Amino acid sequence: MSFQWDQIREEYAPLIARVVASYSLPGPDREDLGQEVALALFRALPAFRGDSSPRTYI
Repeated sequence: MSFQWDQIREEYAPLIARVVASYSLPGPDREDLGQEVALALFRALPAFRGDSSPRTYI
């Protein structure tokens, strides 16, 4: 799963950053939210069946 996680994190980090930035939070809160989203995605990744694109799943 490590390779898969690294690949997904690298490819979709800009998407996650744009969505998090849309909430207009102060810098530290924005960083915290980005980390929370990444952690939730990491934990949920084993349940991803691949029926849709990772972008849709995220």
